Amino acid sequence: MLFSAFSVILVTQSIAVVLELAPVFVDAWGEPGTEDGMFSNFIRGIAIDSAGNIYILDSLERGIQKFDSSDVRLTSWQMLGPITQLFEDIAIDSTGSIYVTNSLKHGVQKFNASGNLLHEWSCEGSGDGELLRPQGIARDSAGNVYVVDSGNNRIQKFYFFGRFIIKWDSEGSGDGELLSSTDIAVDSADNICIVDFGNARIKKFSSS
Repeated sequence: MLFSAFSVILVTQSIAVVLELAPVFVDAWGEPGTEDGMFSNFIRGIAIDSAGNIYILDSLERGIQKFDSSDVRLTSWQMLGPITQLFEDIAIDSTGSIYVTNSLKHGVQKFNASGNLLHEWSCEGSGDGELLRPQGIARDSAGNVYVVDSGNNRIQKFYFFGRFIIKWDSEGSGDGELLSSTDIAVDSADNICIVDFGNARIKKFSSS
């Protein structure tokens, strides 16, 4: 789910739905299928770039479809590779580069706006910079990348090229502790909100 100053965008089954904050229904597009503009029932992520274009991550099809703000499909591409890959979430930076988490490959892949792979970091484990079934991904105003390292019950922060910066990894149910987190978002002040799934809570952290 994504928020702007004026609208909320939800993904439900095979349809992307835009709602005004009122909420007043605005638009919907898509239907089940494998053709252009169609979606599977395994949409995992949605992101919006600085121009208002909308990117839909369809994990079953291992692909991304890009639409403009009027729902016109602009392009799409598949992220080729072993069928054992499972893409979980998507984030877009200010240059239009696309970051995708891959839970079965235990890593992050970065693509340019044309869908070409630029860089990836992938190392299964529990050490600094290593990941285990990563899920949500987000970026801050400085371009740093935050990854929900779900299998390790922690959040890791990386530079845009994948170098580890810091982590917070207190597992549990207390303040600041996480359990099976699934998603993450960063606001304009670089505050970090996390879906603490295992504790049925939302946790908010400052970036400093």
